[in-house]
Amino acid sequence: MYQEKKTVTIGITAYNETKNIRALLKSLVKQTETDFRLEKIIVISDGSKDSMFSEINAVSDSRIELIQYMQRRGKPYRMNEIAQKNTSDILVTIDADVLPNNSNFLTEIIEPFSFNSKIGIVGGAILPASAEIFFEKILNSSVHFKRRLFESIKAKDNIYLCHGRARAFSKEFLNGFRWKNISCEDAYSYLSCINSGFCFYYAPKAEILYRSPQNLRDHLKQSLRFFSGRPLLDEQFGKSKVRESFYIPITKITLELIKYIAKQPHYAFLYFGLVGYVRLMLVWQKRTSSIWDVSTSSKYVVRKV
Repeated sequence: MYQEKKTVTIGITAYNETKNIRALLKSLVKQTETDFRLEKIIVISDGSKDSMFSEINAVSDSRIELIQYMQRRGKPYRMNEIAQKNTSDILVTIDADVLPNNSNFLTEIIEPFSFNSKIGIVGGAILPASAEIFFEKILNSSVHFKRRLFESIKAKDNIYLCHGRARAFSKEFLNGFRWKNISCEDAYSYLSCINSGFCFYYAPKAEILYRSPQNLRDHLKQSLRFFSGRPLLDEQFGKSKVRESFYIPITKITLELIKYIAKQPHYAFLYFGLVGYVRLMLVWQKRTSSIWDVSTSSKYVVRKV
């Protein structure tokens, strides 16, 4: 029996993304479409001041819709706009400073919806681009350690694998969901999904490339945004629920730490030092809004020649 293909819209919120947006859009319009039809790519410029518009216009594809705003309102606010504009079966949201790892990224991230109608969100896997400097190498080593750890807990159904860089949302879930004004919007979406009776699914083959921060200042911006948003999650969902969602069994942590230290001892201890420093800085960082100071050194995946 003929089954109509699922429709997909891609949503991108962008703020000063000149360095990467053209490469991202070129990659997206070339994605292999087998069991779905890509209807639209919505790009919302959230108060950008750079030359991003010319980079977007350089990609000739009628499915690309650019919406420009002079005022910056933050990622959750613009994500809500994209969700309201979506009419497709599935909305795939992607950060502007990443790249799909291959032409099957969209196929892999929407495939789970075909076998479980209760899935509300599918999370993609993240891969760091090849490091250019030593500081990046430290962070990249930790990414691989954390991926192994997170994939080992709760049958891959956990808050850590619902990453804001790449997610797919069912239309049914989005009909009753809107983001709050919160910095850790990805964790908020996961908790909302579970609380609403939907399921989360992790698609490890839906890989997205990104660049790690290249200096301590930018790393702090990203880390503090994650940690300082936790109290707002507690207020919304309750401390016990949030604590349970972030819980990692000590046996799992110990096993992966042993592997990490045995394989890359120097990187491991340097990374632990960074984590301690971030925790210390958190004492002075109470909470953040949905408008945050961006990491400029991670704004491209492949450097232009």
